[in-house]
Amino acid sequence: AELKPKVTSIYLDKEANEVVFEDTLLPLRVSLRKGGSFVPPESFDIAPTQESLNLLYWSARRITTEGQHMLLVGETASGKTTLMQYLHRILNSSVYYANLSSESADQDLGGSFRIHPTDPRASHFVPGILELAGTAYNGEGTSAILDEFNLTSIVEWFNTTQDDHV
Repeated sequence: AELKPKVTSIYLDKEANEVVFEDTLLPLRVSLRKGGSFVPPESFDIAPTQESLNLLYWSARRITTEGQHMLLVGETASGKTTLMQYLHRILNSSVYYANLSSESADQDLGGSFRIHPTDPRASHFVPGILELAGTAYNGEGTSAILDEFNLTSIVEWFNTTQDDHV
């Protein structure tokens, strides 16, 4: 059975340069990242309910110390995206975001070759957010939020890459 955290507070320890998740069972200290141009702004804030503090704790633990990927599932407008953007803001960590509604293209994730802006006879590769997130922080990587994942055909692409162990 998974332990149930009871997070009492989240705060910044400036001397240690860490975010501290106060928990009665398993306290967690996470080093701040180096920042970057994709750190969510201070407008990404949440109401500190017990449920949101616990979800932030387990998300931080899984992402930063266990290196796991996460799939958040829930009702529309329940705060999944805001919660993850808030987590990255308090960790000072860049996060790449894509809304995969019907208007987005597969190239937005995987990248594509495009006509060079100054030479129409040449092309250049423009990386997608998956590569950008994977190579951020000198190869350490950071998170990519793929919102509205259920609304895109890219799901089949992910199935193929997992089946083929790419």
